[in-house]
Amino acid sequence: MSRDSHADVTQCHATDIDKNKNKNRNSKESIERKIPTLADVEKYVKERNSIVDAKKFYEYYNTGNWKDAKGNPVKNWKQKLITWEGTKVLTSQILTNMKRKNQ
Repeated sequence: MSRDSHADVTQCHATDIDKNKNKNRNSKESIERKIPTLADVEKYVKERNSIVDAKKFYEYYNTGNWKDAKGNPVKNWKQKLITWEGTKVLTSQILTNMKRKNQ
């Protein structure tokens, strides 16, 4: 095998690897970007025993065309819901502390 043909084979292999990386990335993105139904959100909230109001969460993101506060598409709605849980817990703790101070 000449040097030139070895270089061609190596280049073809590198191109195939790049195509596979892009294919995997695109399929991963399409899975992550799946827009849920209200039923999907309700099911996930129930599975997690979450304090998040599924309907409010769904309506918030659905009204905004499933974009985050910065205008970027929501890639993983389950992650967003978990973030909402943390915010709800923190808000609840703050309100509880405020009530205790005012008593």
